[in-house]
Amino acid sequence: MAKFFCILKIALRAAIWKATPQACTVGIPTLLGWSLVATAAGIANEYDLAGATGWFNPYGLNSAVAQIAVFLAVACLFVPAQLRATFLSAFIASGLLIKAVELLTVRVSAHWPFAIQDDLHWLQRYQHTALFVIELIWWIGAVYVAAYGVPAASLCWLVV
Repeated sequence: MAKFFCILKIALRAAIWKATPQACTVGIPTLLGWSLVATAAGIANEYDLAGATGWFNPYGLNSAVAQIAVFLAVACLFVPAQLRATFLSAFIASGLLIKAVELLTVRVSAHWPFAIQDDLHWLQRYQHTALFVIELIWWIGAVYVAAYGVPAASLCWLVV
């Protein structure tokens, strides 16, 4: 269980673009645990998005497992072998953080206490694109910090 929370610590530090000084090394069981958590979160998210008309269909389990398997297989190509399980576990945990922030943003923006003015109609049109660009920049920084342990100050050239 300590290894599970160690990965969460790495992901949370990477989320604010801070390197983890002495990252723990984990094995395949921790990676499998984070994969199961990510799959369960993805299934719960899809069920929530389906709304009141949604129902459980076991066909979705195949696609959820296939999605995480392809994700891990492609990510393995770019990660050094000695820290592969640790990095992939942190990568999955930071993906869960991204999804949580995205869901929170969608929920909050659906219940704004004010209406967007007519002269700001472009804001409503491009809000999803802007959110994607912000998430992409944040994600690149978080992955770079988690993979290379470089402090955030040296990442400014990536953003600019």
